[in-house]
Amino acid sequence: MSKRAYRAIVLAALPGSNADVRARTGLSLATVSRWFTDLRTADEIHLHHKEVHPNGGPMVSVFHPGPAPAGFKPKIPKLLNDIGRTRRYRRNARASGEWEDIKARRRAAYHANKKPRRDALTSALFGVTP
Repeated sequence: MSKRAYRAIVLAALPGSNADVRARTGLSLATVSRWFTDLRTADEIHLHHKEVHPNGGPMVSVFHPGPAPAGFKPKIPKLLNDIGRTRRYRRNARASGEWEDIKARRRAAYHANKKPRRDALTSALFGVTP
C-alpha cells in the first residue's frame, strides 16, 4: 500500500486517540504515531482534548481532523498531586466504611512494633532490674 493510502486511512479514522485509530485501522503504533506527527505538522489535524487514561498512566490525546479553529484551546484536565490522591483515597475509604479498619490495623501495628519502656517513677522507687 502506498503512503498516500495510509494518510487517507488515518484521516478517515478520526476523531479519536492513537489507540482508537489503531483499533479502527489495524495499523501499527509506529505508523499511526508517525502519521499523527506528519498531519499535525501539516495542520490537517488538531488536538481536541486530553482524557485521563482509563487504566491509569499518561493522559490520552484525542485528535480531530482539520485545523484548529481560531482561538481554540484544547481541554486538558488538571492532574492530582499526592495530596489530592490521598484525600480522594481517604474520602472513598470513609464512604465505604473501610477507614476504621485501616486505622485499627495501623494502631495495632504501631503498638506491636513499639519497644517496651520502663516507667520512670517505678525505676526511681524500686531501681532498675535487668
